Amino acid sequence: METIVALGTVACNIARKIEKYPQYEVYKIDHEEKKEAKYQKIKKYDNPEKYEKTPPGVKTLLRNAEGEALFIICGASTVSAAALVVLQQLHKKCDVSILYIRPEIELLSEKKRLQERMVFGVLQEYTRSGVFDKMLVISNDELDPLVQDASILGYHDSINDMISSTFHMINFFDHVDSVSDTFSSPFETARICTFGILNIETGEEKLFFPLDNIRETRYYYGVPKENLKKDKNLHRKIVNQVKEKATKDTKASYGIFSTDYDTEYAYVLCYSSHVQEA
Repeated sequence: METIVALGTVACNIARKIEKYPQYEVYKIDHEEKKEAKYQKIKKYDNPEKYEKTPPGVKTLLRNAEGEALFIICGASTVSAAALVVLQQLHKKCDVSILYIRPEIELLSEKKRLQERMVFGVLQEYTRSGVFDKMLVISNDELDPLVQDASILGYHDSINDMISSTFHMINFFDHVDSVSDTFSSPFETARICTFGILNIETGEEKLFFPLDNIRETRYYYGVPKENLKKDKNLHRKIVNQVKEKATKDTKASYGIFSTDYDTEYAYVLCYSSHVQEA
């Protein structure tokens, strides 16, 4: 079972979506009053510096955390100033990756922009140095066109559904046997990542962050069992599609997985060695 630790309201809302999948042990840290299992309420401060001076104690909350862990954070949340303190505790017990949510920067105050830029940069540098396994970056700007049919009240819920389901399916495929794949270990220095969706018919990709200097792209194809038996052209179609994605600077690989769903679908996971600009 994988550990999920969310810090702040935005992160906790995403974690609640992930919580519906039984493969995860979810811990949430926020300032709101909630009666939930594995939830810790912390004091709310208006100034991020106060979180640094009086960081939340989460040792008891995370006492049973183990194995692989995903730490979820939004850099615009004031409480993100406590991220390194929480990560320090988590890193002692788990192999940690980060899911970082970038807000719409243009809508932030100058103070919030500076805070977000600092958190974004610091976490990337720690990840590139190998302290954390990888850092998955998601941008609300990139997700907005994908939820155009959502109502005002359902907007953020739709975004969180897309983030959580895409993360879960890629993570699930990474932990099961494929029907066929060309995957190999990612480049050691390529730890800054994003993910997205792929239209199998058109080959169009929708990444959840405009990642620069991509070194490797992985394509995950979920195919119904019946299609795997009957569609004799599918394998060649996938191979040709992935070959077209490869360049002299970007390695492309694929995995084909059997599913119980009625339709085919595909996901994308991209890796970069470069710190992304704030």
